[in-house]
Amino acid sequence: MRRITTAVLVIVLLFTIGDRVVAQTGRDLFQQALVKERANGDLRGAIAIYERIVREFTTERALTANALVQLGECYEKLGSTEAERAYQRVVSEFAEQTDFVVQARARLAALRSATAGGRGPVARRLFSTEGPDAFSPTMTASPDGRQVAYVKSGRLFVRDLASDVEEPLLSEQSAVLNVWPVWSPDGTRIAFSQRSAEPQAWLIRVVDIGTRKVVSVSGSDVPLAGAAASPVPVAWSQDGGLLLYRENFGHIGPLGTIPVAGGSRTVLADSVQSGGSFSPDGRYVTYAAGTPGSEQVFVQPVGGGARRQITSAPGGNRSPVWSPDGSAIAYFRIDGIWIVPVAGGAPRLAYANQTASSFRGGVWTAAGGLYLTEIQIGVPYRIEIQPATGAVAGTVEKLPVYPMQVTGSFVWSPDMRYAAFPTLDRGLVIYGVDGTSITSRLFVADRMLYVFSWSADGREVFFRSTENNVPPSGSVMALDVASGAVRTLAAWTREHWVRSVSANGRRIVFWDPEGLTITDAAQSGSRLVAPSVDADSEQVRGNIAEISPLGDQIAFARGARKGSAGSQSLWAVRSDGSGLHAIAHARDIGSVLWDPSRMLAYSERVDSATVVLKIVEVATGAERGTARLPSDWWGNFELSDWSHDGRYVGMIHVEPRTEYWVVQGLEGEVR
Repeated sequence: MRRITTAVLVIVLLFTIGDRVVAQTGRDLFQQALVKERANGDLRGAIAIYERIVREFTTERALTANALVQLGECYEKLGSTEAERAYQRVVSEFAEQTDFVVQARARLAALRSATAGGRGPVARRLFSTEGPDAFSPTMTASPDGRQVAYVKSGRLFVRDLASDVEEPLLSEQSAVLNVWPVWSPDGTRIAFSQRSAEPQAWLIRVVDIGTRKVVSVSGSDVPLAGAAASPVPVAWSQDGGLLLYRENFGHIGPLGTIPVAGGSRTVLADSVQSGGSFSPDGRYVTYAAGTPGSEQVFVQPVGGGARRQITSAPGGNRSPVWSPDGSAIAYFRIDGIWIVPVAGGAPRLAYANQTASSFRGGVWTAAGGLYLTEIQIGVPYRIEIQPATGAVAGTVEKLPVYPMQVTGSFVWSPDMRYAAFPTLDRGLVIYGVDGTSITSRLFVADRMLYVFSWSADGREVFFRSTENNVPPSGSVMALDVASGAVRTLAAWTREHWVRSVSANGRRIVFWDPEGLTITDAAQSGSRLVAPSVDADSEQVRGNIAEISPLGDQIAFARGARKGSAGSQSLWAVRSDGSGLHAIAHARDIGSVLWDPSRMLAYSERVDSATVVLKIVEVATGAERGTARLPSDWWGNFELSDWSHDGRYVGMIHVEPRTEYWVVQGLEGEVR
């Protein structure tokens, strides 16, 4: 009996210990909830887990506040007023969790301004896609607002918004690439652009949703050799007889019409930048044209005639869409969605939103609202550093406020009140970092931008622009933050690639076949400071070279040195070419930053499972601090900026994500 009792006791203890071993932590549950919310689209399941975290992990204040913010976002997607309650709890009960309080206040302000006085537009997230499927920039809604069609990894899908069930629309999708679906006014068909295997061409096709029968629109095909001019449908006429299409999509190109039954294409306008929408009576189209960053909205007769400009504000007016009743046109600016009466009258801001610059316009239906997509590429993070010692004082955390379409490194202003980000739409956006005063400014050129640094006096942001040509070339430029004026510091080419700019804008580091060179913007000529190959056959890595804030030293990486402990090494040299010395050896160096007090931060892949941030002294190479970073970050992140007060190291991580939204209540703003 004793043996049985003992055995039972052992079994009970084993199960008890086992329960403790496998018990889930709050962090584990949080990750499960994120997967349900973002990957699976299971909002109800995610809400249940977030609510469990809030109930059971009250001592983990940061985790609980984070869970409440995510809970609010889930409720927003469902259109529930519980979202405001979740955000208010963060503000009222977690005052010390400043980053989450900033996020909660921003969302509360957006919700309350939208519903003040019981009226006003409200934006609601429908669902999202992440990872390899995230780059799905277009969504179209059925006329009754019950379904949406969109593209993931080149495949066409339809989703029922009530049941959240997704199904593929075509059977032969694996062999082709499909883009830009557009729903017909009667809800029975979807037009889309397809890169077909046979024939080898881009063409517009139409699928019958009920029968799944697919037909090609004759006259729309363009051979793959001319794919730069590939046509994509952007709208149907109300009678279903015409498709409005754009060529060279994503860049400036023609806008025209083609019969759905097939026939000749009719070009209506050249140099169209974005948009393309029929008026409800089919007599007019609207679109945005002009230089990127200064586009204006136009209305033009379909049957021929002069176009009429209906906006005049500087700074870019994008992606116009006609209202369902035909009385107004909605379009996008950096600060939100604007509406202008077609018959005449002043444009007005109908829906203010800090991320409106990343919205991609879709379709405005009477039953549902204005359907949009929002693309996220990079997510900015920061980690706290003790300025005096270089020791790591915190963990990696997201910036509380940032635009969705960040494409590269960001920089902070000297007073830490603002941050400048390059964005997908070839812009430079400046955000207030406190989350309460989102004062944004957008400079756009027909180029891709890469931000280097903010000037020490706070007046300018230095950046590299890349022209749309092959081989690449461009300019090193400075944006005056107050006026928006831009000046050119130097030109660069593929053979003379710019790597870094000093904080006073005077010294610029280039990489060319000879090695690292430095140029004084006020003088002609350049000076070689590190040859591409040294006496020991170690080669300079041209992609890693950073000039110090004072412009007197350059840190750079080299390949394997004979007899070294690592396969790469970190070096420093004075801007006059003297004082060359090694700082550290590493297996693999990712990116490098200077701080204001002669320390360096660099990222290193120690092994396949370990990525670290290291802080070292420039003079001696002595290690001051280290922090482990997520192992899956390697290859898709870079160090971005070290704040002027020395407290934060910023970094950018690529996290592709597309969110699908609907803005409801805009009809009440048409007046």
